[in-house]
Amino acid sequence: MSWTEQKIRNFAADALTFDRARGIFFGNRWLSLHGNEHLIWGEYPAGSGRTSGPVRTYRTVVDTADERYHCSCTSRIVPCKHILALMLQLLRRGDSFFVTYEQPDWVAQWLQPTDKSKQKDKISKEELAHRAVQQQKTRDKRFLQMQAGVDELENWLIDLLNQGIASLDGQDARFWDEFAARLVNAKLSGPARRVRLMNELQGTEHWHDKVLRELADLYLFVRAFRRIEYLPPALQRDLLTMAGVSTKQAEVLQETGLKDRWLVCGQTEGVEERLNFRRTWLLGEKSGHFALLLDFSWGNQGYPTQWVTGKVLEGVCLFYPSAYPQRALLQDFNPSTTPFQSPPACPSLTDFGDEYARALAANPWIKIMPLLLEEAIPMFRDGKFYVVDQSAKQVLVHCDPVAGWKMIALSGGRPISIFGEWDGQLFSALAVLNDEKLVAL
Repeated sequence: MSWTEQKIRNFAADALTFDRARGIFFGNRWLSLHGNEHLIWGEYPAGSGRTSGPVRTYRTVVDTADERYHCSCTSRIVPCKHILALMLQLLRRGDSFFVTYEQPDWVAQWLQPTDKSKQKDKISKEELAHRAVQQQKTRDKRFLQMQAGVDELENWLIDLLNQGIASLDGQDARFWDEFAARLVNAKLSGPARRVRLMNELQGTEHWHDKVLRELADLYLFVRAFRRIEYLPPALQRDLLTMAGVSTKQAEVLQETGLKDRWLVCGQTEGVEERLNFRRTWLLGEKSGHFALLLDFSWGNQGYPTQWVTGKVLEGVCLFYPSAYPQRALLQDFNPSTTPFQSPPACPSLTDFGDEYARALAANPWIKIMPLLLEEAIPMFRDGKFYVVDQSAKQVLVHCDPVAGWKMIALSGGRPISIFGEWDGQLFSALAVLNDEKLVAL
C-alpha cells in the first residue's frame, strides 16, 4: 500500500475532518472490516450507539488503487471522517481486516455505476483533486510560516529571560508592537495579541509576575507546537486556537449539542485593543455544565442578542471542540418560565482548586474558569473584598466598591451562593443567588 499517514492527512479536506477521523480510529468501534489488495470496506455505528433496536450503520468503501471512495453518511465534506478513518485503520491495523473477495451487494453496486454516474464520479474526482491541491498548498504555506514564527518566538523569549524581566521596565509600546507584527506576519495572531497586551501590564501591581506568567504560557505554546502531531486531536485544536486559528461556526454547528434548561448566571463586558467583548455564562439545570457565550462588536454597533442575568432559556448548546470545552453556541432556544432547579454548587474553594487543576491538565491555556460557590460569606477587610467558604478558606474578590457592598448587603452576614470568574489569581464576583433568585452585581 502506497498510502502513508501524511498522505491521508493531505487527502483530508481540512484539519478538523482529519482530527475527527483519528478519533474514530482510536475509538475502534467498527462493526465489520473487510478487504483485499484493491478494496477495503466496513460498517460504522451511526450516532451514539446507545439506542435500543437494530444498530443503524454508515457503510464505507475505499478503492485504494484508484483512490475512489464512498460513504453512506450525510456529511457534506468529501472525503468524510469515516473514509479517512477506514484508511487509517488499514495503515495502522491492517490485520484487523478479514480478507475476502466476496463483496456485499452495496459494495458491488458501487463498483458498477451507470455511464452517467461514471462521468459524474470522474468530474467530482477531478474537482476534488483540484480543491485538495489548492487547500494543501494553503495549509502547507501557512504551517511553514507558523513554524518559522514559533522559532522566532522561542529566540525572543530566551533573549528576554537571559536579560532578565527587569530589563522590560520602561519599554515603550513600539518594543512590543514591532515583535507582535512579526508574529502576525508568521500567522501567529494569538501570541501576537498576548505580546501586545503585555505592554499594558507595565505599571500595574506585581506586573513582573504577570509578565512572567504570560512568557511562561508562550514558551509552553512553543514547546507544544513542536510536537503538535503527537498531541490528542482535541488538544491540537486548543493549541491552534492559541495560535490564532479560529474555528468557524459552520464547524461548530456539526457538533452534537447538549439540550438542557440554561440559567444565564453571569455576564461581564470589556474592551481589548479597541474591540468590545462580552462573556456570558450559562449553567445547565440537568447537566450541571457551564457554557460560555462569547460575543464581539466594534465601536457602538452593540451585540445581536441580549442575555439577561437570571433568565432561564431552554435550548441546545453546541460546544467548540476543545480538550476542556467551555465556549459554546446556543441554538433553538426559547424563554422558560418554569423555576430553575439549580444543580449542586461547588462546596469549597478546595474542591474548585481540584477542578481548576483538572482543567489546566486538559488545556493549559485556559484563562477563565466559572465558579458557583455555595454557602460563602462575603467580607470587607483592609480595604479589600473577600469571599470565605465553609472551611474558612478565603479568596480575594476583584470588583468595584458598589458591587462589593451590594454583595455584602445581600448576604447580611449569612452564607449565600456567589457566582463569578476565576482568572488564576483573582475571583471576579458577577452575581449572587439570594432567596432562590439570581441577582447581578
